[in-house]
Amino acid sequence: MYTSEFLVVAGSTLVGKSIEQAGLRHLPGAYLAELHRGKATLPAVEPTTVLDDGDRLVFVGPRESVVDLQRIPGLIAAPVRAVDQAMSRDRCLVEAVVAPSSPLCGVSIREGDFRGQFQAGVVAAARDGHRIQGRLGDIVLQPGDVLLLDTSPSWVDNHRNRRDFYLVSEVADSARYRSNRMVAALTILLVMVLAAATELLTMFHASLAAAAAMVISGCLSGAEARRSIELPVLVAIAAAFGLGESIRHSGLDQWLAQTLVAWGASGPYSAMIAMYIATMVLTELVTNNAAAALMFPFALSLASQLGVSPMPFCVAVMFAASASFATPIGYQTNLMVYGPGGYRFSDFFRLGIPLQVAAAIVTCSIIPFVFPF
Repeated sequence: MYTSEFLVVAGSTLVGKSIEQAGLRHLPGAYLAELHRGKATLPAVEPTTVLDDGDRLVFVGPRESVVDLQRIPGLIAAPVRAVDQAMSRDRCLVEAVVAPSSPLCGVSIREGDFRGQFQAGVVAAARDGHRIQGRLGDIVLQPGDVLLLDTSPSWVDNHRNRRDFYLVSEVADSARYRSNRMVAALTILLVMVLAAATELLTMFHASLAAAAAMVISGCLSGAEARRSIELPVLVAIAAAFGLGESIRHSGLDQWLAQTLVAWGASGPYSAMIAMYIATMVLTELVTNNAAAALMFPFALSLASQLGVSPMPFCVAVMFAASASFATPIGYQTNLMVYGPGGYRFSDFFRLGIPLQVAAAIVTCSIIPFVFPF
């Protein structure tokens, strides 16, 4: 558990609110242990305590809770000067384990001038997984202490091989929210949607322009934009398109579609189910647009042969083409979450196939009632 200190910014929206009104009473995984106001210390903070300018709040909780706390408007990490936080837009949290060879061992964080030596501010500290008693700046460091540092992303590379720390690693998704750019970001989003909806621009050009506007307006830094590009995902998407084209040019898709439809062509309902299954299998191999385009003529032809309305078959194709849950390569959004989510290929089989079966049962049961043959 980390001990962390946060400062109530003067003039912020938190000033004048009680602990409960500010949303600091029931935090997920963390609790407010102490409040320092001037020389006074409140060890048991009541929920009705009203916050004031410069109050120092001592929280105890896991690493994730510190990330959440620094994103609350009106709170800044106490060891970090407000001017530093305002000037630096590209900051992150880094976890570092103090090594025995560090010159800071045996001295307090304040006396050792941690900021001056390492160009980073200590946000939180932990020892043997427990809270360290006392104010953060007065903590005397020992080998093995884990520090949570507020610094720039380049700090990790600069200090990875130094003997002062056993281990340094950046905390994922620890960048601060830029609440002052919220209106600008929302405006850019609305303009992008309107431009695409009114066909003033294509969706591609509208999203490209919006991404550029986000960087130019300061909602996003250039470094953050570069880090957000998932190159492995883009390569996988391109490879999936190539695989789909190979299947289409080889004629495998047509053979598969004809075979599956032929198996269930004895009656309109069984034919519709076969059409759904064929489309569902194809959409895992090619794009959903290609699967729908391939199966649509079969739907019309099959309905004509059976002498029934083509609408149930077309609707079955429409739903099945969008039911791509069983493989990560079946649809672009599957690939987008595949890498960042830490999923395995088997996860899509294990969860996607039951989901597809459930969707098929529900869809094929309802279609005949809404769109009679």
